[in-house]
Amino acid sequence: DPTHVLSYELDTYSPERVLYMDWIDGYIHGVNASTESRSARIRTANGIIEAWLRNYCSEHPDTPLKDAVGAFVRSQHAR
Repeated sequence: DPTHVLSYELDTYSPERVLYMDWIDGYIHGVNASTESRSARIRTANGIIEAWLRNYCSEHPDTPLKDAVGAFVRSQHAR
């Protein structure tokens, strides 16, 4: 369920981590698909996204994952 925060305990190869990262990837692809300007699309490796989210979630432990991903998207568009 992508409404839960990203857990530090998720093993690199755990099925749960793969599901979370697939959901995050789909969210970002959806944002990119709805962005008309190619230059405004998010082009970031999954490892960078995951590191950003882990940091964000450690600072905001009660924030749902969907909101954390939204914050990531906003941070990329603010660049």
